[in-house]
Amino acid sequence: MDSRVVFTPVDVLENTENGYVRVGGKGTNTLFTFAQDKAHPVQTRNDYDESSLIVCSEISDKTLTCLPTGEGSFFDRLIAANKVLINTVCQPNVKLVASKITTRGFWQDNINFQLVLAGHVGTRIFKTRILVDQKYSGEVVFYGE
Repeated sequence: MDSRVVFTPVDVLENTENGYVRVGGKGTNTLFTFAQDKAHPVQTRNDYDESSLIVCSEISDKTLTCLPTGEGSFFDRLIAANKVLINTVCQPNVKLVASKITTRGFWQDNINFQLVLAGHVGTRIFKTRILVDQKYSGEVVFYGE
């Protein structure tokens, strides 16, 4: 049985917890709460080979260009590419955990994108910007533990 996440639109004023996703487009933002669908609980974790998703990636200065490869989703590639960029540029020697992802829209799995390391606080907090077609398209924050 597949696990599922339920996204429910909410008013910004109703949000008092951190469990939400903000989706923006054409000057508007919509806030969604998310929770696991109890009718479809997570039973197993589907491992995937992160290194196969970023084989065609290139790193120059603090920028990683990610070309579509492998069977993963856009978000699988985004996470894997961020880890490579942070580990290559900063060499933090810590476990990296994605703590925040914001995107302007939902992207197809097979698009090219760039990640630019926007900054970091020691080896604990790392922020990257997502560029699609050279345009700002979101950001990712990782926490090192």
